[in-house]
Amino acid sequence: GGMFYTMVRDLQANGYAMPQFTTYNFADIPFAYPPFGLYVSALLSVLTPGSDLWIFLYLPAFVNTLSILAFYFFSKEILNSRMLAALATLLYALSSRAFLWQVMGGGVTRSFGMLFLLLMLWQTVQLFKTYQNKHLILTILFGAVTILSHPQTALHAALGGALIFLFFGFNKRGFISAALVGSGIALLTSPWWMTIFLNHG
Repeated sequence: GGMFYTMVRDLQANGYAMPQFTTYNFADIPFAYPPFGLYVSALLSVLTPGSDLWIFLYLPAFVNTLSILAFYFFSKEILNSRMLAALATLLYALSSRAFLWQVMGGGVTRSFGMLFLLLMLWQTVQLFKTYQNKHLILTILFGAVTILSHPQTALHAALGGALIFLFFGFNKRGFISAALVGSGIALLTSPWWMTIFLNHG
């Protein structure tokens, strides 16, 4: 997690504008990582007393605990049963893979990625079931923050959204909704990826 800690300090030193490079190991590594978790950590370190390191110790565990609740919401939509969803959530919560990767090292980014990925998938299922505007807006919002949190969860969001579309939204309204989701996410994330493109190609 040393690089992420350095990137948070870089954000603060640069007035919360994304620098072109991180000072980590003075290796001129492009500051191209999805920045949501870094910004949250940088702001929390200013708003709370004590060492910045406590954020890297406790924030990932707290956010990942919220992911258990998000997993339950998603499971309930897929399984159409509160009992089965509760059982699936219990198995998820007790699985080491449900917290190990999200908490260790760069957990300040991975934990947010997993939380918003699950929330996006939950809303995507509801969108293709009911086609309500609130689910469209929340799917776009959660999808955008997923991409702005972690590169691997961004890939999982695209694949998971495509699978849900095939099972629940493979019709005319589903195609229109999927196009709106993709366009909305691209628009909301454009300030970040356009900055990366202009700075680094």
